[in-house]
Parts: sequence; C-alpha cells; structure tokens
Amino acid sequence: MVAEGAVDLGFVEDQVDADGLDVRAVAQDELVLVVAPSHPWARHGSTSADIVDLRDSAWVLREPESGTRGIFEKMVRSLGGDPSGFEIALELPSNEAVRSAVEAGAGATVMSRLVAASSLSAGTLTALRWPLPSRDFLMLRHQQRYVTEAMRVFFEMASE
Repeated sequence: MVAEGAVDLGFVEDQVDADGLDVRAVAQDELVLVVAPSHPWARHGSTSADIVDLRDSAWVLREPESGTRGIFEKMVRSLGGDPSGFEIALELPSNEAVRSAVEAGAGATVMSRLVAASSLSAGTLTALRWPLPSRDFLMLRHQQRYVTEAMRVFFEMASE
C-alpha cells in the first residue's frame, strides 16, 4: 500500500522488495521455538534442541503471507527440509491466537520472543534452544511522497 501511494507510512517485518521505498529498520526481535509444557519436546527446553526432529510435531503457524511463517519456512529449507511436508495443525491470523493454541497443546510454533515472553514467564510455554534468526521491523515510506513536519518528527522518533 505504501508503494502504491495508498498510505504514507507502513511497518513490516523482515525484508521488502519494492522499488521507490525508503526503508528504515526501527526495531529488532528474536524468534523462538516454543511448545506447551506437556509437549514431548518440553523436556529438552533447557538443552540444545538438535536432538528433536522438527517433523515429529504438529505445527501451529501464522497464515502463509506472514513474515514469521516465511522465516519458519526458510529455516526448514535451510535444514534441507520441505515445509510442505510438515503437519500444520492450525493456521491462525494473529500471534495471540497462535500462542493460545500452542499453550493448549495444539503443537509447536516459531514466534516472537516478545509475544511469548509473558507465557514463558508464567510457565505456560517452554522455549527450546534452536538457531533462529533475528528479524528487523522496518518502517516504509514512498520516496516520492511529500513528507510533512509531523511525519518527519515521527520518523525520527521511530528510528530512535
């Protein structure tokens, strides 16, 4: 929508492939592999998860267009796997819905540590040590659109 000029400003996760955009990283987040305490992998939470096979669990994931889902699929491919061969128990439209389903025992997921933080603290989710990339949150604006003073100040604040 920013590239088309429909909105002045946008925020996305991960990467953007669009010409004519001013793209600025405004925050970074760590991804984490989490399961419910009742999940068989939970006993490996404090050790390296290389002893688990990612295909041995059902998965609860965001919709295919989401950045988190894209990172999960990239991770699977980097390990020589095919994400289409995984059992996807649920595809949900929000991080909160994914977190709740995993807490209820529906499967494993990869999600933002920020989203999982309260559940990890409460013990309703267990994090496994798994090599996941950090991701950037990006602010986008069209390079050819007029920047108002309010937008300029907002850009500066968001970039701090």
